[in-house]
Amino acid sequence: MKKMLTIILLIPLIMVISGCIKDKPTNNSITNFEECVNAGYPVMESYPRQCRISDGTVFVEKIDQNDIGGERDEHGCLGPAGYSWDENIQACTRNWELNENQQEAAKLAVENLGPEEYLTIIQVHILRCPGCFIVEMEKGEERDLISVEINDWEITSKTLMRHTCTEQEKQAEICTMEYAPVCGFKTDGSTQTYGNDCQACADDVEYWEIGECGT
Repeated sequence: MKKMLTIILLIPLIMVISGCIKDKPTNNSITNFEECVNAGYPVMESYPRQCRISDGTVFVEKIDQNDIGGERDEHGCLGPAGYSWDENIQACTRNWELNENQQEAAKLAVENLGPEEYLTIIQVHILRCPGCFIVEMEKGEERDLISVEINDWEITSKTLMRHTCTEQEKQAEICTMEYAPVCGFKTDGSTQTYGNDCQACADDVEYWEIGECGT
């Protein structure tokens, strides 16, 4: 009798709890950045922001290009994202995020790149050796991403990590079969891995990032 009474008392509690729990949307039901965020998947604080679901698909936040133009100052610094012009580094930075050594590394990377319009220091990674850093920079209105590696205060490599496809690149009819994979970001926010950057742009992607999608 006591067992039956306990079960009867528990039924309303179970119904209340079950009513409060909502199933997480399946991957197939997520089609854009907003739905990805609302489903609770992690957001990468890049610009624009990116949200990755469990199967590795990445959805990119849609930014109105006209609004972006109005938000940038004469140096191309995106004020609403916290960037302002740094006269010493000669680039847009979020200066409070950089210590003295990181500022020097950013300045060295900018000097190596040469004068550029719309140049922004995204991040300066400190490596485990003296004078070693990786400086990530966006350049141009297309926001191409460049990674500069510094070892012992000397530039050792400079790599284009993300590129916005030009209209000429999108019109390419023949691409080599060289396998240098890139992740292409399409206008609908979806991604696809291509064998190389030429193949990505020829498929009318908005921009690509070096490496396979989801890695």
